[in-house]
Amino acid sequence: MLIHNKMKYKNYTRYYFIGLFFSFLLIILFNFLNKSYYSNQPFMALLKKPSSIIIGTSTVNFGLDPEHKNIVNDDYYSIKVGGVKNKLVWIKRFDSLNNLENIILGLDFFEYNSYKQVKNINSTHLRNLFWIHFNLIKELFSMDSFMYSLKKYFHITTEIFLENGSVWLKDRTAIGTFNGIKIDEIESSFFPGPEKKFSIYSRNNYYSKLIYLEEIVNYCIDNDINLVMIIPPRHIALTEIERTLGLNNHFENWKIGLVNLINDFPKQQQPELWDFSLTNEITTEKLPQDKTANMHWFIDRIHFRKTLGDYILDLIFNHNDKKKSYPKNFGMKIDTKNIDFLLSANDIISQDFRNKNKKY
Repeated sequence: MLIHNKMKYKNYTRYYFIGLFFSFLLIILFNFLNKSYYSNQPFMALLKKPSSIIIGTSTVNFGLDPEHKNIVNDDYYSIKVGGVKNKLVWIKRFDSLNNLENIILGLDFFEYNSYKQVKNINSTHLRNLFWIHFNLIKELFSMDSFMYSLKKYFHITTEIFLENGSVWLKDRTAIGTFNGIKIDEIESSFFPGPEKKFSIYSRNNYYSKLIYLEEIVNYCIDNDINLVMIIPPRHIALTEIERTLGLNNHFENWKIGLVNLINDFPKQQQPELWDFSLTNEITTEKLPQDKTANMHWFIDRIHFRKTLGDYILDLIFNHNDKKKSYPKNFGMKIDTKNIDFLLSANDIISQDFRNKNKKY
């Protein structure tokens, strides 16, 4: 009887570990076939070694298509990186791998809040080939990756990571006016703790995070990299929230800081700076009356659809096309010569919109 129980226990243990092994194997295979490792964008990018990158926050990662007709031949990869300093670290690493030729840099106003703390990237990991492969293999074992693979397989996921680094998003609209939203709920989103403040200037009264942007510009000039910087479009609902919180002046001062930074470089070396955040018929797109309906240009207040991203890339890289028309006050190249006029003109347009649309 005792021998029989021991044999039974051994068989149970053997079958348990065999079952466990095949379960892990199934998860790895399922994740591999569904390409869940694409979600690890930074390390995928290091393995692909692109010659051109789109780098910014989720705003440009969702909205700009690396395979757009005007840039498809330039081997672009889109990568989402938080923090201005971290973007500089990634740019240097990509350039060391494959001599970067082009960078489209999305500028996120909220990243330049001196009170916002962002964890710095460990640059040593970016140079460690073992660490890169380890992170990608880890994705294959991850239960989060398995859940993502299941949702992708059954077509119930809201986003799919693509091989070029960009993200496909399911049609949805998550936007509304801020009427009825408590001010403290809004403030918690815009003013990070613990100070819960917003300032472009650091405590020593200097454009602290613009220093890193200046380093990015310097690096691109020194290494002959074509740099294009864009201020992404945002829906008027976000602009009006900022006005309510008193952030609109910070936003304008930030733009002035950007053009002054660029102006410090020799004219022939100055990168292009495009402003797509101005008030126009696209950024003031009406909110759908039907809550189940989707907007044409926007997903939420700050994320725009690839339809608008295509419009942006058309204007930047094919603006001499006379057959293509664009809305008034859309996509302006800004510098120290026109910034004051553009800000004043945009303020008048915005005020006119507010007078006619009180619900925002």
